[in-house]
Amino acid sequence: MNTLPPPQKKSGFSDSEVMSQVKKERGDSPKMSTLDILTKSAGGQIDPARLEAVLSETVRRNPKVRVIRANNSLFIIHNDGQGGADVIMETADKPKELVDSIKQFCQAMKVGNFKSLRFEVSNPDIIRVIKMGGFEPKLSGVAGQQMSAVVEL
Repeated sequence: MNTLPPPQKKSGFSDSEVMSQVKKERGDSPKMSTLDILTKSAGGQIDPARLEAVLSETVRRNPKVRVIRANNSLFIIHNDGQGGADVIMETADKPKELVDSIKQFCQAMKVGNFKSLRFEVSNPDIIRVIKMGGFEPKLSGVAGQQMSAVVEL
């Protein structure tokens, strides 16, 4: 005859406390301000407030430069006028969210009739994230830790 195991002792935590902690660790990040994204992305290498001011002024003065936001990522684009754009990405996203940000950004660029995007990449993991987003980047210009990745839309 099968016997049931004894019931487990109750922990000192309620289910809602445990689930709250799990959501914090695994859940989506709260929406950050542009300055907070730049602060996290820069990692103390540059003054994020100054970068935000310069970026704002550049966007205001140059119609070919725009900033597109997806989740907690900023994509700074320079439209080459030929269906392509150079892209600089500043991000505070977790890896899972970054894949979604790349997808959102590329979809927005495709809707905007862009044909190709050129990313300057210093972290090879970004290439993997682009691939996880469903795109096949073509690598070129590998110099030291800097490389160019072209994504055809």
